Amino acid sequence: MLDAAGRPTASRAVELQARPSEVGRLTLTVKQTLQTWTVLETVLSVVSFAVAGLLFVLLA
Repeated sequence: MLDAAGRPTASRAVELQARPSEVGRLTLTVKQTLQTWTVLETVLSVVSFAVAGLLFVLLA
């Protein structure tokens, strides 16, 4: 709902905050989701391994 000035009313603002998934919804296929997840997990693993190695060298 909008007020007279065209701004969202308080109830609409609360509704948008309560359901952030409704704002800018991404529509990915299963294949795209798995590809994205695989890349992100690989990057996370490599970075974590590098940080662990760096800490080992610095603290050993």
